[in-house]
Amino acid sequence: MTYTIDTLSGQSYSDLYHAFMEAFADYLQDASHVTVDSFTNRAIKNGVDPALSAGAFTDGRLVGFTMVAVDQFNSTRCAFDAGTGIIKPFRGKGIAKEMFDFLAPRLQEIGVKHFILEVLTENAPAIKAYQKAGFRVARALDSFELFFEDARLDPGTHAPIEIETLSKSELPAYQSFFDWQPSWENSLSSVARIPNQVTLLGARYQGERAGILVYYPMLNWILCLAVKKKFRRREVATHLLATLKDSIAARVPKVRMINVQHSDRGMVAFLEQVGFQYTFDQYEMEMALVPSSQNPGRLPVRHYSAAGGVLVDADKVLTADIYLDGELYEQVNLPTHHQSRRLELAWKYNLENGPHRVKLVWTNPEEGYSIDVNSLLVYGPAPDHP
Repeated sequence: MTYTIDTLSGQSYSDLYHAFMEAFADYLQDASHVTVDSFTNRAIKNGVDPALSAGAFTDGRLVGFTMVAVDQFNSTRCAFDAGTGIIKPFRGKGIAKEMFDFLAPRLQEIGVKHFILEVLTENAPAIKAYQKAGFRVARALDSFELFFEDARLDPGTHAPIEIETLSKSELPAYQSFFDWQPSWENSLSSVARIPNQVTLLGARYQGERAGILVYYPMLNWILCLAVKKKFRRREVATHLLATLKDSIAARVPKVRMINVQHSDRGMVAFLEQVGFQYTFDQYEMEMALVPSSQNPGRLPVRHYSAAGGVLVDADKVLTADIYLDGELYEQVNLPTHHQSRRLELAWKYNLENGPHRVKLVWTNPEEGYSIDVNSLLVYGPAPDHP
């Protein structure tokens, strides 16, 4: 079967939607609920640019696609894979790689430094293929859902908290409330691009801005939930969620919250406390892109990087391999940027009880930087030393 690679310019969102539904018919996550409207609005929200996206065509039919968006992310010009799919008869032919190679010079010309994508952690073949192409796992992202009948949202009645409706123009005032960079899907830039209805709730504590919640009705997703540090543990997030519940529970039985950074154990614990249930997790993977004089038109990997604990250069990222019992367990990025830094070097749950050996290999050491391991937390059925 022959095919050609070209941009997606001139393709309607309806055409893309039908190709998407065919490509994702056997995906690990059920996509049957996706409508042409929700698909279109999500693409607009993420900033997809057809001229910077690629498709595989055979006899005028779209049989594969990579939808790409470009924006500032972590203070760097980045490209985001908003969706790559190949219909079944055309898989295994290297089409995804050909589309990326086709896009490389276009991304290079507009100054893209990183290419970012998300992949389900259970999709081992895709992860292996991305790693082979040069991508590394940047962080793990967890997703949850809350059934309102099980919600435990009973904020105290005496807290001096007021909930207000915000406008998109107010979003920049809340950027500093986040401990880590929201994923591309959930970034405030994506929120600002939403073309239809979005619910923006702000919380004030004694008149001061204290928290924000962003809810997108079309996808039934909570995109953002953040509380200013000094107002945490004062029921601000609980008030925001309770207000959202009161406004939508009559129409929908549950709400989803996607892409919570796994290492933010405080946020995860809070969500579980108020009734959210874990649903799935995925990796955000990243490849650093630099021009190559030896191979013009290609964007090879550049592993550049970071400092343990000290913000020296916000664009630095240390890389390390984590070995568990002699086998490579994970390749990690350790950014210096305060909003995207990895708060724990590594973690592994559900190990068999007994001795294990963990080794960290710093793969891109650089003078002036260090990786400091300050503590090791071990869970077991009983303490080794009472």
